[in-house]
Amino acid sequence: MPGAKISVPFGPAGKWSPGGRTFLAAVLAVCLAAGARPSGGEGAGGEKEPRAAILIDDMGQDLEAARELLALDLPLGFAVLPFLAHSREVAQAAAERGREVVLHLPLEPRAADRARPGPGALSLSQGEAEWRRRLSEALAAVPGSIGVSNHMGSRFTEREGAMEVVLGEIRARGLFFVDSLTSSHSVGWKVARRLGVRSARRSVFLDNERGEEAVAIQLDRLLEEARRWGKAVGIGHPRPATIAALRRAVSRLRISGVRLVPPSEVAE
Repeated sequence: MPGAKISVPFGPAGKWSPGGRTFLAAVLAVCLAAGARPSGGEGAGGEKEPRAAILIDDMGQDLEAARELLALDLPLGFAVLPFLAHSREVAQAAAERGREVVLHLPLEPRAADRARPGPGALSLSQGEAEWRRRLSEALAAVPGSIGVSNHMGSRFTEREGAMEVVLGEIRARGLFFVDSLTSSHSVGWKVARRLGVRSARRSVFLDNERGEEAVAIQLDRLLEEARRWGKAVGIGHPRPATIAALRRAVSRLRISGVRLVPPSEVAE
């Protein structure tokens, strides 16, 4: 009954009496029968073990960096840019090694005159038919892609109508979407959720600041975000300092209490 008080029998000096121990055992039995679980292990509120995914952007240009990343015993996702010197080779090698491959789709940034998104980019001036054609060609250039993330796109991802078209195509192909959040005003994740596209969004950039120690700090931040929210996505790049920091962190990540998973496992 709401507000009812339960009298628990204690012995001298506040110790449990035999009757109290019997009472406690009965309460625990009732809780377990009702499906209650002790706190801990799954996180607050009975939530699942926290998960974190790491996606390496801008793959496809540096084959040696790809080999070094593939050698790491981590479930890294490879976000491969289309139409680069080694795009196809990197995508195929990653898939063969059991790593998830994501098309890193170039989208129009705000400063398109200064920041070039690369070949095959989608821009707002092109129109729906051209966006569909370019997306299709980019997917063909990155074989084995099971998802799409945005490369740059600070202007494009702010336009709801444009993202509806692109995400509609992504949904039709059964792919998931990762919003890199290159703009704080991106509507990508919101539109994806509305359209029923499995999606995730970037929590942490791992290497905006160069250097192993800076990346290590961001890896810790990624784990903190995962513990706080239940899941998190870190985005890095195939740079020497990032690769070195990841290599050094393999053992630490394994015992962090956060389960490292491929990107598809945080897309919901």
